[in-house]
Order: sequence, then structure tokens, then C-alpha cells
Amino acid sequence: MEANNTTSQENTVITDLEKMEFRIAKITLYVLILILSCVGNSLVAVVVVGARDMRTPSNFLILSLALCDFITPALSIPFDLALEESEYIWPFGKTLCKVLWPLQTAFSTSSSLNLALISLERYKTLSNPFGRRMSNRHVLVFVLTIHATSISLCIPYFVVLNYNDFESSCDEIWPNVGYRKAYTILLFLFGYFLPLMTMSMAYMLIYRSLRSNLIRLTSSSNCDQQRPRNVSKAPERSNVSKDSMEHRRREQNIHLAKMFIIVVVVFAISMFPNQILWLWVDFGDGGENKYFNYISVGCRLCTYANSVLNPFIYALKSKEFRSGFARIGRASTLPLRKISSETRKFARKMSRSVSDNQRPVSVPAQCFAGSTSPVKIRSVHRLDGKERKTHQVEVGKCQAVEADGMKITKDISFEEIFRSPNLHIILEELRETDC
Repeated sequence: MEANNTTSQENTVITDLEKMEFRIAKITLYVLILILSCVGNSLVAVVVVGARDMRTPSNFLILSLALCDFITPALSIPFDLALEESEYIWPFGKTLCKVLWPLQTAFSTSSSLNLALISLERYKTLSNPFGRRMSNRHVLVFVLTIHATSISLCIPYFVVLNYNDFESSCDEIWPNVGYRKAYTILLFLFGYFLPLMTMSMAYMLIYRSLRSNLIRLTSSSNCDQQRPRNVSKAPERSNVSKDSMEHRRREQNIHLAKMFIIVVVVFAISMFPNQILWLWVDFGDGGENKYFNYISVGCRLCTYANSVLNPFIYALKSKEFRSGFARIGRASTLPLRKISSETRKFARKMSRSVSDNQRPVSVPAQCFAGSTSPVKIRSVHRLDGKERKTHQVEVGKCQAVEADGMKITKDISFEEIFRSPNLHIILEELRETDC
């Protein structure tokens, strides 16, 4: 009996340690994702809005995506963390029970639909470079349509959510289980499946179009090389320019193909767990699993991670965005660089003047105009054993004397400088001099 009690206590301790480790890891990841998503998407917004040449239709689509990816973790992570720490007892009241989860779902769906719209815009631009481009007005209409569609999809969710005062919980009350399953499928289609299929098809068509253009370019280049031509009509540098153009075109196509693959794979992997989780809950027994709370936290973390990765994929792959981030970095660190430069300059001056406590600091004579203070001559022994004579002056007033019609520079010991009431003047002169 005692052995069984000991084993039970050990299992309880192990379980508590596992819960604590999971809790620490969860909070760390939540905070890290929240900070990175807010910083990354804010930088994207600042670059697009702050630079006039960045206000293009394609960049406005990326701006819309960045705003959705900024709002989704900012609106979800703090409340999710508080709910999990309170052991899923709803602490936010009746109003937030009605609006919080529908808003989270709406912005998450808008982010997915924005990704699909970006893929269609890029397909139209790259497949027909000289065709008519999408205008800013068209972008505004499409973005508003996306948000309106997302909000309308969340209206049933808003209706069925009810706050239970007795249990302090926020639950979905559906008239029939079939309605709940149908609504889960609807969110799965618009929040994951249809955007994923749209992105996959658009980027596949883009890749085929770029590949066919490259093959055409290569074949025309080979025909030009095989065709006999007069040296005067076709100089060698034309061949070099065509080869270099072909090489640049090939590198560009490879770069775009890699980016397209990254976009589709990241979206598919990061959004897949949370979508499958709710299908498992509504069409299976996922809600009854004893590890459901742990699994749901992991699925939410994957969804929020997509908001962190999107600005890196769509913005950092662009030279314009990289240069915009660099400008922001240089502007933000400029005051620090000035302070650091002035500090190093002053430290070099002071280190030269205070190799020991007796070594004097040279102060310009202009700081001592018209002084009546007596000049004291004394001998100072330096570290190398040599003796040198220095002019020393008491610095009660910032003045100077003239010896034989010439202004002379007075040398003040290190202790007297820091005892002087005019210390700020002396330090200012030190900073201006080259000593």
C-alpha cells in the first residue's frame, strides 16, 4: 500500500514538471511570435507608407496582408494565453465572448484570401508584363471585398456564441450538429483549401510561363549563334550582352520559382494543423482526447507562426523592401552612432592626458583671457623618468594670461580639473581640441 502511494506521488510530481515545462515553452513561444509578428509587419507597413516609390498596387496588397498578420496575433495571443492560464474559465465577459473569436477568425481568413489575391496579381503581372496593370483603386475594391467576405463568413459564429454565467464559459450553441459541421467545412474551404489551391495553380502557371519564355530566349540565342553573320553587323559585344541577359533571366526565374515554392509550402504547413484540428473535433472525437488542450495550443502556435513568416517571404525577398528596412535601421541608430563617436573621441583625449595622476591636461589659452591668477611653475616627473616643467594655474575663473605679449597655454593637473567649478567649459574645450 505504501509502495503504491509512493508511486502515485512520483507520477504526480513528473506530471507537474511536464506541465511546468510545457507552460514555460508555450509562454516563450507566444511572446516571441507576438514580438516578431508585430515588429516585422510594422516595418513592412512603415516602408510601404513612408516611401512614395513603394506605393504601388502590389505593395498595397502586401500592406493589407501585413495589417492582417499584425492584428491576428495581437488580437489572439494575449487573450488565448490568459484563457489558458485561467484553466479555460472565460474571464472576459459577455461582450468579448460574442466578438473576440469571430474577429480572430475574420482576420485569419482575410490573411489567407490576401495571399490568394497576391498570387493572382503576380500571375497577371508576370505572364503579361506589358499588359494593363491593376490600379490602386482596384486594389482597394478587392481588399474591401476580402474583408467584407471574411466578416460575413463569421456572422453565424457571432450568432451561436453565448456566455454561460453559471459555468463562466463561452460556448457555441448550435440548433443542430449538422449546422456546426457544415460551418466548419465552410471555414475550411475559405480559410485554407481554396486559397491554397488558388496559390498553387497561380504559381504553377507562373512557373510554366517563365520556363517557356526562358526556352524561347535560349533557342533564339542558339539560332543567332549558328547563323553566319557579318562581323561589322553583329559585333562580339552583342553576343556578350545576349548571354548576360540570358543568364540574368535564368537567375531571376530560379529566384521566383524558389519563392513560389516557399510561399505555398509555408502556408500549407503552418495553417494545416489548426484546420485539421477542428475537422477532428466536429467529425471525430478530438474534443474528448486527454491531450486536446496541448494539441490545440500547438496548432494555434503554427497558425500564428504564419503571420511571422509572411513579411520575411514577401518583403525580404524584395530588394526594395530590404533597402527600405536598411534606411529605417540607419535612421534609428544615427543618434547612437553620434553618441558612440563622441564618446570614443573624448575617451581617446582623456586617455592620452591621464596616463598618471600627475600628467597635465592641456587647455587652450583662449579659455583664460585676462586672468589675474598667478602662474605656478613646477617640475613633474613623468613615467619615463624625465623631468619637465609645466605651467599650472588655478582655475577659479576661466581666464588666461599673456607672457611677453604672447598667449600661452596653461597645463592643469587632473585633480584640479575635476575640482574646478568651470569643469563643463574645460571639457568642452577638450572635446574641441586635438589633444
